[in-house]
Parts: sequence; C-alpha cells; structure tokens
Amino acid sequence: MGRFICRQLSKMARRRAKDESLRRFRTEEDASSFVLPELRKHFDVYEEVCTVGPPPENERYRLDAVSICKESGYVLGWEFKRSHLYKKDFVDHLRQAIYYRMAYIDDDRLPQLRGQRPNACIAFPGWDGLHDDGSHCYAGEARGMQLLASHFRVGVVTFPEKREGFSIVIGESAVWHSWQGWTGNAAGVLKEKRPLASQRRHDQILHMIKNTTQ
Repeated sequence: MGRFICRQLSKMARRRAKDESLRRFRTEEDASSFVLPELRKHFDVYEEVCTVGPPPENERYRLDAVSICKESGYVLGWEFKRSHLYKKDFVDHLRQAIYYRMAYIDDDRLPQLRGQRPNACIAFPGWDGLHDDGSHCYAGEARGMQLLASHFRVGVVTFPEKREGFSIVIGESAVWHSWQGWTGNAAGVLKEKRPLASQRRHDQILHMIKNTTQ
C-alpha cells in the first residue's frame, strides 16, 4: 500500500512540475519587465545590444540588455528567459550567459564601450533546483552550477525574504542590492584582476556545469 501511495504521489508531482502555470515568468518579456524598471532607477539601460565573440570565431551575439551604472560605470549584461522547470534549461541559460560575458560590445549606441566586455553577465531568472520529475530537489546542484558559472563573472538574481527588492549575486558574493546599491565586495568581484580562463579551462567549466545536473 505504501509503495502504491508513493508511486501516485510521484506521478502527481511530475504532472505538477510540468504544469506551465508554475512558471512565474511565462515569457522572456515577463522576466525582463520585472527587472528593468527597477534597474532604470540606477542604471542607463540599453536593450538588444550587439556584441561580437572573441577570435577566431568572432560570432555575433545580441544581449537582451546592458545596464551601465550611473555612478560607478560598471557594465552588466543581462540574459532573460522564462522561468525554468527543467535543469537542462538552466544549464543552457548559464552557458549562453558565459558566452555573452566573453563577448565584446559592438553597438553603435554605445561607442564608448566598443571593444569592452561587460563586467559581469546576469542570468535571470535563476533556478531553485526543482527537478522536472518532481521527485527530488536539486538545490545543491543548482547552487553548484551558479558557483561554476561565477568563474566567468556570471551571476543570478536573488530575492531576500525580509527585504523588498532583489540582489545580484555572483558566486558567494552579493555585489548589488536594489535598496542600497553596490556592496563592499563588488569591486573585487567585477574588476578585471586576471585574464579570463583559457579556452581549455572554459571548456572544462562548461563540461562541469553540464555534469552537475546528471
């Protein structure tokens, strides 16, 4: 009897996990419209920004948005997706953000930034680790993926329970809060202190991100 109940609960969980109504942000536009109005209070925001990847491929990309802090000058790239119900979606989102973080801005609206990389790229929304089969929570794995992505200064947005607003977090460090601005950790995380990882290291981290979900 116990096994039967467990099987039924598992089936119910699978159906619930795949229910599209569980997506807080049903489209990329929903996600961007949630974040961008708040960002515009503190940043100059440009949407659909053209970038070019590193040589020799020089692939063309288009960042969903770039925000430039009016005070510090820090530049953040943004990649928006609908809310994730599947771990593979989150992996793909982080991988895309890593590629865009390594790309150079090449947009006629931003001549002062031409040839520069964003200080960081933020993937929104994040993923809480709820697996698509509904039977297990992969919060630890989701956190591991975020930590690996932070090697390329790719971060996520979090929502503190006791605050109104949101935080930008890269790895273990919160770098910006909507209620107070940049944190004391921001400069150390966002400034170029060493070259980006080599292509070999880059490939290893992407492989690790993928394997974290398996």
